[in-house]
Amino acid sequence: MAGTTRDLRRERASGRTRAGVSLSLVKYHCDDTTSLIRAALHRIEEQDIAFTKPDPLPEPEVRPRAALARVADREF
Repeated sequence: MAGTTRDLRRERASGRTRAGVSLSLVKYHCDDTTSLIRAALHRIEEQDIAFTKPDPLPEPEVRPRAALARVADREF
């Protein structure tokens, strides 16, 4: 807990979060912690939906390779 408090003080002093985002920008877009978590979960849901969309590729042998390429992609 002490480490977390120290990290929060350091983040407040620098004005940036651990993710490198401006703390004031986060507060502007999210009224409270609940709305921040809601936005994060919504983004994860969008990524999951995009990840599981069926490929319109015509050849069945190409589909597994495309799925593996998506899994190996840096974003996922």
